[in-house]
Parts: sequence; C-alpha cells; structure tokens
Amino acid sequence: MQSDAMNKQSKQLKPEVEAEIRRIALDAISLGWSPELLWEQKFWNIRGIENRPGLAACLRPEDTITDVTEDYIEISRDGIKTRFYHPEREFPWKRRCNRGSE
Repeated sequence: MQSDAMNKQSKQLKPEVEAEIRRIALDAISLGWSPELLWEQKFWNIRGIENRPGLAACLRPEDTITDVTEDYIEISRDGIKTRFYHPEREFPWKRRCNRGSE
C-alpha cells in the first residue's frame, strides 16, 4: 500500500505512466523494490553521493514494462528494451570510488 505522500505524488503523473507502474507494483515490491524507487518522479534525486531517480522519472506514456526482476525492471520503448537497474544491488560493472584514493 502506498503512503499518502506517494499517492499525492502519483496523481501528478501522466495516467499512462501511473497505470503502468500500478500494473507491476505488487510484483516489484515483492521482489525488493521500494515504493519510493517506483514512484519517485525526480530524475535528479541526489541521495548522499548518488543520483537515485525513480522509475516514474524514467517512463514515458508510450512505454511498456516488459519484465520485473529483483535486479532490474525492463522497459520497452519503440521496440527498444532498456533496463532500469535496482540501485541497491551489486553489479560487476559498478565500481565505488573513494575520494582521495586511486
């Protein structure tokens, strides 16, 4: 169940985007996605030293979500598939940099 803040925020979304997120929300949450990661609309959502945009910030009305896993949500746009990766998962290509070290 979404919080009041998430419900209020989702009302500002395009209806098609809101419907697409609602369609997969229960599955995504059961796989470890938080409501904030799904519904956040700010693309530049700085948390600490990382930008953590929400799925809602990345979707367009014509997009279709074609797969939901614990690691990513797959988006299809004009026949091209893109993956929205979970920011809290470890991936081999991600490398954390420490300031002041090489």
